[in-house]
Amino acid sequence: MYDLTVIIPTFKEEANIRNIITEVDAVFKRNNLNGEILVIDDNSPDGTITIANEIKNTKPNVNSI
Repeated sequence: MYDLTVIIPTFKEEANIRNIITEVDAVFKRNNLNGEILVIDDNSPDGTITIANEIKNTKPNVNSI
């Protein structure tokens, strides 16, 4: 169970998603929050969800749909 879930809706965010996730995760760490990052992709034609899924494999608090 997480203290907080940040939902990130995305569409064509391939160039930004890695930085967004990194920054949100850094806020969690700085504030000692047990936080989840949930990336919800609206069927982007780019690689947004692929990048989110790669990050999900290394950060257990990141999920994507």
